[in-house]
Amino acid sequence: MSEIDNIIDGFQRLSDAGYLRDLVFYANDAARKRCGSCYFWMMSKQCPSEKNVGGMSRGPSIDAFPCSKFKITDASISTAAKKRAEANDFAKRKGFCLPFPEGSAS
Repeated sequence: MSEIDNIIDGFQRLSDAGYLRDLVFYANDAARKRCGSCYFWMMSKQCPSEKNVGGMSRGPSIDAFPCSKFKITDASISTAAKKRAEANDFAKRKGFCLPFPEGSAS
């Protein structure tokens, strides 16, 4: 291989590593415990942080810290699992170490 090919391959490897980093970030973010990924979020009668004011739900922002009643949604769990699998598949194809242990649930 010529030196130029080696440089191009190096840049591609660097780009792949950056993409894998992003996949890992999105997988971890989907599984993060915060208001917005809680089953009770925006349910003013069930969420201790939400209040019904004049017929409108008022409460914490979507990224607020979770309360003691926090229950992660099935959609968040499913999204996190899909993102983990996507990151592991990409890592295998590109020859990187797996970012998530095989068969990990969290």
